Amino acid sequence: MSKLVDRGLMGRTRLPKDRRTVRLRLTQDGRALARALAEELRTRQTLLMQGVSDVEQAAFAATAHKILANSQCPPRWGRRTDPASRFTNAGAIDERMGNG
Repeated sequence: MSKLVDRGLMGRTRLPKDRRTVRLRLTQDGRALARALAEELRTRQTLLMQGVSDVEQAAFAATAHKILANSQCPPRWGRRTDPASRFTNAGAIDERMGNG
């Protein structure tokens, strides 16, 4: 958060009743950046989904949810790890896929 505050995208305010508590808020520049990022995301999503029907999108989402549920581990958003590292026996992947 400090970097966002330093860049003027967020503001910090200590609460008078409890100085240990800090309230964070987007600044005007932060809100403008958030709007621009949201618009960019919508544009990219539209481009990626061209030619993909609503039914196909729903099937993809359902499949992705099943895969995540089957992973038996919580998602590690933001961490860069090799997905195969979850398997103690690397050959297990090939065996499951019929390649072993």
